[in-house]
Amino acid sequence: MKRISINIDKISQFDLKLAKNPRVIALAQDIVTRSLDERRRQFDALQERIQAGNASLFEERVHSRLLEKRKAEWILLLHKNLSVIEEELHKRHPPQESSIQERIEKISGAGNTSMKESEYAHSELLEFLATQKPPSLPPSPSRKARLNPSGTRPAYHSRDILVGALLVLGVVLAVGYVLSSDKDEPHVLTFQEQAQYQSREQRLAEEFDRGVQEQFDVAAQEIRTGEFEVGKAQLLELTRTYPTSIHAENAYILLADTYRVRKNDPDEALKYYQRFLDSYPDSRQFGLAQLKTGFAYEDLGDISNAQAVYRLILERYGEKNRLGQLARERLFKLK
Repeated sequence: MKRISINIDKISQFDLKLAKNPRVIALAQDIVTRSLDERRRQFDALQERIQAGNASLFEERVHSRLLEKRKAEWILLLHKNLSVIEEELHKRHPPQESSIQERIEKISGAGNTSMKESEYAHSELLEFLATQKPPSLPPSPSRKARLNPSGTRPAYHSRDILVGALLVLGVVLAVGYVLSSDKDEPHVLTFQEQAQYQSREQRLAEEFDRGVQEQFDVAAQEIRTGEFEVGKAQLLELTRTYPTSIHAENAYILLADTYRVRKNDPDEALKYYQRFLDSYPDSRQFGLAQLKTGFAYEDLGDISNAQAVYRLILERYGEKNRLGQLARERLFKLK
């Protein structure tokens, strides 16, 4: 298995927190199943909501970040390697108690172990609450009334002490309720559960690919030996439904080859070759499809365009590459 090296210095604290959050991981796993075009459309729509003030804080700070290019894959990679990353970070920076936890302990007391554990599990919530600016309150007239004419404050009575104690108790109970109320958060998967989940996802992906392959095979059979127009419609529907699939690439190539070789219609062949080249510039079949456009131009008697295509191939792949050698041979014959 190929080992992936992660530069610890390039991991931001925010990304590391995202990689530890089950809700974020579930969202990232959903995002990576989508195509890059679909992610871009979803990102643009979310940005419009954010600018209009209709998005939640989670959507603005987390969801939009995961929709950035390859960010969801990065967070999942961190999640899968958390144990190694945390071990390395522990060596470099021994853990220190956060200032938020210290403030909670001062209120609730050092003996409240369950409160500390709950606070640690919901540190992101507390960090968010700590960053919010409290509303400014007008001075209370009753406080001014308690001042002596000399400007000094009198000694507190037992009633004041009791009120203060009740306020502190109220704060402690409120914090405890907030920390214990999030019951819907999914539990963190163990390594065995992760392996089972990934195995199930792999099986589903394989079944899905087999289903698309069957659709392609049926359409290809119609193209070759059945009703051409029926097969053509099925292939074009496949390219619209699964535009990022390898079967969509093969559908365009099959249609173009059929028009050029069997139907002797290089004009239609060029149209589908060009659709392929425009849609899949990073495909492994790009160079071969480009070479076939040269053949189609030759079939049309358009020698200048055919030569231009062969020169592009030779420039891109070089003379040592098989495609470059074929392009050079065609250029030599067209002189």
